[in-house]
Amino acid sequence: MKNFGGLLNKMDLHFLSEMAESGLSLILGTQECSLLDITNAYATLVRKGGYEPFKILKSQNNSFHPTKIFSPAACYLTLLSLGASKPFEAFKPAWKTGTSWENRDAWAVVMSPYYITGVWFGQMSGRPHSYLTGIDTALPFALVLSEKIHVGQGLKNLKWEKPWRSKQGGCVPFQG
Repeated sequence: MKNFGGLLNKMDLHFLSEMAESGLSLILGTQECSLLDITNAYATLVRKGGYEPFKILKSQNNSFHPTKIFSPAACYLTLLSLGASKPFEAFKPAWKTGTSWENRDAWAVVMSPYYITGVWFGQMSGRPHSYLTGIDTALPFALVLSEKIHVGQGLKNLKWEKPWRSKQGGCVPFQG
């Protein structure tokens, strides 16, 4: 638990309550965090494990040297598990969604090798709504927005780069 919490601290995640209060449920996303922090944490995967403070515009100061959080192979395999295409397949972005307790809000993050798009849906009052789910509300909007950004920038034929040390294996069935 301390190791995982340490990784989150290295990525400068700002939680609304103490991390220790969550215990093991922290891995399930039980801590509230800003969309900007969540999006930047997922950007660490796209940066092949290097954390950088977020920047909104490319023209912002680029003198920061990334802090290594994860290995490139771990990031690549995680992106594959989040839906990213393999190098020989047609491009698909990786994505992750979230829905808060009682459907009070929903978010989605869409990742490509060039851009990270994060969206949030909810009411400022925090009132729940049954339609607020990450997969049904936030993800479709985030995918369209991400596609428009890429098309607008003239980005085509996107490919995820496979680190040379990554290797996929099969699962061994439980035998008992």
